[in-house]
Amino acid sequence: MKNERPDIEEKKINQLKIQGEFRVKLRLLEDKLLDSLSNSTGNILEDEKVINTLETLKVDASQVTKAMDESGRIME
Repeated sequence: MKNERPDIEEKKINQLKIQGEFRVKLRLLEDKLLDSLSNSTGNILEDEKVINTLETLKVDASQVTKAMDESGRIME
């Protein structure tokens, strides 16, 4: 494939790179969530900072997951 269609090979490499970046982003989101939870005091459900962080992370994780799925379909 590399010799016959270098353009497709380049797209494949780019998609693999993008998928790796998505995995890193998800790991960072997980770390941010854990950090927020570990720094929480009192009842987690009443901590506005934790709730806001959870809402933000949920949206970000959803976008990253959707982009990863799309990238996976492109790879197929």
